[in-house]
Amino acid sequence: MKLYVFLIIVSILFLLFVEKYIGNVSIRPNSNNINQFNLMGAISYMLEPLHNTFLWNMSLLPYNYVFIIVLSVIVHTNLIHKNKFE
Repeated sequence: MKLYVFLIIVSILFLLFVEKYIGNVSIRPNSNNINQFNLMGAISYMLEPLHNTFLWNMSLLPYNYVFIIVLSVIVHTNLIHKNKFE
């Protein structure tokens, strides 16, 4: 599997995970109180660990996008890319 496809899948799964356990990150009510996908809210949350050290707390690492991406690249490089799971 190509790395960019793997990272897109990881990113979508991450957003679903964060939306389920934190809530109102990427799906928010608009001015008419109708839930809609907010891309800027999702991107803002994903980049927040670069600005705020709070998400680098050990108990919050599963909600840290930068940590998840680094971990995913390591897994892809060491396991998937070497055809161990294909």
